[in-house]
Amino acid sequence: MFKVADNLRDKLIVSMGLTLAWRIGDFARIKRGDLPNLDQETPIPFEILSEKEDVVAKSFLSDEAVELLKEYLPTLPESNLYLFPSNGKGHLDHTTFNRIVRELAAKAKIKIPKRKRIRFHCFRKRFLSEAANLRIDVNIAKILVGKAVEPAMLAYLSEINLKEAFIRISERLRLTKTPMRRTKESTTELEKRVDRLERMLNIIAAIYPDAVKRADEMHA
Repeated sequence: MFKVADNLRDKLIVSMGLTLAWRIGDFARIKRGDLPNLDQETPIPFEILSEKEDVVAKSFLSDEAVELLKEYLPTLPESNLYLFPSNGKGHLDHTTFNRIVRELAAKAKIKIPKRKRIRFHCFRKRFLSEAANLRIDVNIAKILVGKAVEPAMLAYLSEINLKEAFIRISERLRLTKTPMRRTKESTTELEKRVDRLERMLNIIAAIYPDAVKRADEMHA
């Protein structure tokens, strides 16, 4: 579906629909102003309050989605605040999103079983199915897509858990064979460790200046 899409909007719908895995109502009402800073290292956290269950979806934007967004955003009219605008002041309606998905599926010659239909919801199902295939904790998967979780479980789930889980799932759902150009040169783990050590040494030097001076003399 991604490969046969002939415009940026439809490619973005497939990419974001698949990796955010939100319900169509939450997805449709995304505004440009809701988007996080896209000049961060990917995956980029992207949170919303889900409309149906009134819970926070702690999702992420993949590197593919970010690159598409950077191309797509300049093409939008200034008069409409929505990421997927209609011809008026609102956003594309649910029927239009589902039609786009059906047309892409037909163009891609995806076989749909009898008495079944393909809708935007297929992206959400695919994400959750992939999470299950990877044996990712069901509560983590629910938080990523904005499904309700028992409050007692939230204390055991960290941002690190969520990011690591998303990376595993998104790699399985990658739409391009090779990673798209990163939005920002990521700092290596070695550089991060060196930076931490330098800051620690500066703190030690400020607290124990005589000890640092003696160490320099011994080294010399």
